Amino acid sequence: MLHPTSNTFSLLCLSARPVFLSCSMVIVLASASFLGCGADPPYDDADEASSEDLLTTTSASELAKDIYRGALRREGGTTEVSSVASRLVAGTSVETIEREFLASAERVRFEANRDALFRRSCYCHNCEANQISSMYQLGCRYIRWAVFAWIPPMQKDDRPRNANGTKMTYTQALDSKFSNLASVSAASSSTVEFVVPEIVLDEASQITINVNASLRKAASGYAGRGFATIDRIAAGTQTSLAFSYEAIRDPANGDQRWYAAPSGRNSVPSLEKEMGILWQLWLATRGIDAGAKSIHITMTDLRTMKVAAITDFAKALRRVRPSLYIGSETTLSGWMKPHIDFIKAVVDTDRYSVRNGIAVESSGLPCINQKDVNKVGYSTSLGDDLCMISTGAQRNRIYNVWGHGHYNRISYNPAGLPLFLELDGAHYCGNPTSYGHQQQYVYSPNTSGLTNGCLASVRNSLPTTMQFIAAKDTQRRRFVEYAQKTAIHLSANGSVPVYFPAMIDVDQNYMFSVRSQNNSEQMARLKYCPSDSAAARTESAIPAYRARDCGDLSVNGRALGLSRRGMIEDYVRGLYTYLLLRTPTSERVTYWSNQIESSWTPSQVVQQFMNTQEYATIVATHTPEYLVDGLYRGVLGREPTNTTYWAGQIRAGSKTIYSVASDFMYTAEYKTRVEDLDLVKAIH
Repeated sequence: MLHPTSNTFSLLCLSARPVFLSCSMVIVLASASFLGCGADPPYDDADEASSEDLLTTTSASELAKDIYRGALRREGGTTEVSSVASRLVAGTSVETIEREFLASAERVRFEANRDALFRRSCYCHNCEANQISSMYQLGCRYIRWAVFAWIPPMQKDDRPRNANGTKMTYTQALDSKFSNLASVSAASSSTVEFVVPEIVLDEASQITINVNASLRKAASGYAGRGFATIDRIAAGTQTSLAFSYEAIRDPANGDQRWYAAPSGRNSVPSLEKEMGILWQLWLATRGIDAGAKSIHITMTDLRTMKVAAITDFAKALRRVRPSLYIGSETTLSGWMKPHIDFIKAVVDTDRYSVRNGIAVESSGLPCINQKDVNKVGYSTSLGDDLCMISTGAQRNRIYNVWGHGHYNRISYNPAGLPLFLELDGAHYCGNPTSYGHQQQYVYSPNTSGLTNGCLASVRNSLPTTMQFIAAKDTQRRRFVEYAQKTAIHLSANGSVPVYFPAMIDVDQNYMFSVRSQNNSEQMARLKYCPSDSAAARTESAIPAYRARDCGDLSVNGRALGLSRRGMIEDYVRGLYTYLLLRTPTSERVTYWSNQIESSWTPSQVVQQFMNTQEYATIVATHTPEYLVDGLYRGVLGREPTNTTYWAGQIRAGSKTIYSVASDFMYTAEYKTRVEDLDLVKAIH
């Protein structure tokens, strides 16, 4: 057999079970006993190197089409596909060709367009159509978590209800999600993301569907692998499908994975079992048909730990829409880049500490009030009350300790994929006799100690999203800008693009609170946006964070407009405005911005401006106080605080305005500012 990642032929003993392969091909024998094979070995990545059929013209053509859809996000032309297929048959590996495509000008243009889109992303969890048009006007072009098809078991109070108050069936609840997705997608031209949930309920066994064209097309990506039902669906001979919970779920995740008894059985759908694949293809293709242009697969590592299973799912979906963006919550060590557009990482705003020998979220001491911490991002001129930190050597949040892959993706991203940072609303509660994913200590300011009172004080018991919401106006709004600048900084100084979606609408806090303790006191806290004034308070219209209701919409709009180039241009404009006392032309802003991006340091530009005859005239005609104020605003980028002292030094002859400027540029504050703007190459 010819494996597309090698130039050799080999005779294989093949398992009777389907095997996932990076190039979407599998051979399955009903029995391998006649080859003298022993018991089936457990599947591991080594199987990928020895499980491909001899490439025929037909199979090579299908591989070539997948390469075009994945790497270039379009269908390949007849001649293009034929050329690539010929190379595959001749022994060139799939990965070799994909790497060539990734280096092409067409792929570079695609990645630039994708970066521009993701840079203007907004977090709107289970968005509504009436929010979308205003979000587009704000500057949102990519809507993260727009519709998340998470349905609680029938026994839970937060199960969606019909207009008459009765709880929806599983089918009705899913239908309502896709109806909302269609409305949201039609409301603006923003790219809307549909999230395939990591939960399946035992009620799935009650669902029977008619197979439509999109599901059939996606299923064809798995045809010929020994999946009998998939083969019939792909061939068009099976037009309906009855789901089975037992066949969908991954047994390793148990029957009470997300909700404990007496809730109905619930688990995680498998990306390695036929019915699990079909269940998730059905949800994803329904999302595509409803208008989603991006699919996000949550908790991917619970569904499979095989890179090929993830990429095969992506390839199957791109048979329906080649231009589709696809995200995975987990990155694995393997070749995913052509097919997966991004991964997600959760960051904490909380401080890592220990109480009674147990690592806990120190919710009473949020990181927004700490200066000397291990920052994920960088030091900020916005103030000492802002930071995002890593809560451990390899993980971004303290819970989820036992291996769900929540590593610090800033430093651990083996697939080299673009990274979405986000806050999170999830915080699990349970018996505090042990510590782990489902047993979480909660710090309660009400008792000044550890308690297992799940969400006892709602926001103060939760990290991340809830800590952000619990901050007062000024801190909350400054954090929005800080987070966006952090992402820009990390992108410029790292190996992958990093994004932080604007926090427009977040209701994960609502979901998790209602699930635990549904009472009026908590609902009131969930609606509360603290203000700078102790006497004032703002409330959201619903028990969830909405930037509009909390007065945070405009600052999110400004944050969306930030870019590395934009911050450089603002820096240059500030020098013209406060040092030379005039408004620059666009040509001069462009010129000096280009100089900074290519070779000049920020301090060299300041020196150049101050060495002009124009500035000498200003020095001769203005007071020291006026000149010092200009340095504060133009060089340090903030309002003056110590003008009298510096002006006094100049009047006494101890300093000149030039030496004061030099002192300013040697301060940690100035270094921090240019680091924030990603301007530093060498300060002096």
